[in-house]
Amino acid sequence: MRLLSNKLRHDVQMRMKNGLDISDLITGYDLKGEDLTGAIITKWDASSKDISECKFTRATIGSKDTTINLNRVKATNCSFIRTQFVGEVVARQANFQGSNFKGAFLAYFDYKYADLRRCDFCDSIFSIGTSKSLGAKFSTDFFKDLAAHWNIKIEILEDKE
Repeated sequence: MRLLSNKLRHDVQMRMKNGLDISDLITGYDLKGEDLTGAIITKWDASSKDISECKFTRATIGSKDTTINLNRVKATNCSFIRTQFVGEVVARQANFQGSNFKGAFLAYFDYKYADLRRCDFCDSIFSIGTSKSLGAKFSTDFFKDLAAHWNIKIEILEDKE
């Protein structure tokens, strides 16, 4: 993976400032720790890449006609605050531990076997009872917090592995 040069980082920032797609600029580059706040990324294959500590706050990732590949991505401690995931996003076996998804739109997110422990999903929209969430790992407090105002009791079964 190549690192973003200062010139390329400037070009990315200018496109973001003007509300333009940055997909072609970031392809093949190491994005770990980059600030892509407000970015538009319509095409992206980050499969098996490390994008930890990136800021995608208020970004739009995907489009109606594309599939974003985040399979096995390492995206720990990322900011996806108010990020809109558009179209199909496939993030199977991805590691999102400690990431912030507050207010994010993840309705078409396929996160089978993904690790979502210590993530914040306050005010986010996503599906938890479908085949797209099969085997995903959440913090045990996630379900307790989710049911707190529903007047139902959640019982956590301990994993015997």
